[in-house]
Amino acid sequence: PRHFLEFVHQTVGIFNEKTHELNEQKSHLTVGLKKIQETVDQVEKMQQSLAGKSAELAAKNVEANQKLEQMMQDQKVAEEKKAASQQLEKELVVKSAAANEKKASVTAQLANVEPLIAEAKLAVKGVNKKDLQELKS
Repeated sequence: PRHFLEFVHQTVGIFNEKTHELNEQKSHLTVGLKKIQETVDQVEKMQQSLAGKSAELAAKNVEANQKLEQMMQDQKVAEEKKAASQQLEKELVVKSAAANEKKASVTAQLANVEPLIAEAKLAVKGVNKKDLQELKS
């Protein structure tokens, strides 16, 4: 009987010890499972956020490509205008040179004609009214 009581007492002690160990393991595993579930939830949220951000990134990419295309078109137009401006500048230089030549020619002709005009003015001043009346009659 006494050995049996010690045996029962020992068995109850081992049972309590094992129960305590199993409860600790269960608690540890429960905490681990909660952490895993929290991590899964965070990953799902991050994936949803990533999906939203991916769509936003794609839209921004399209917008950036459109702006780049517009900038390239604007640059092409600016280059065409610059080329046209340079061509006009060359034409202006040629026309300016031609105008200067014409001016020099006209100035030379005017220099030849001015003495004749001055001489004609003097001749007109020398005509008096009597001579004009005689010519009219």
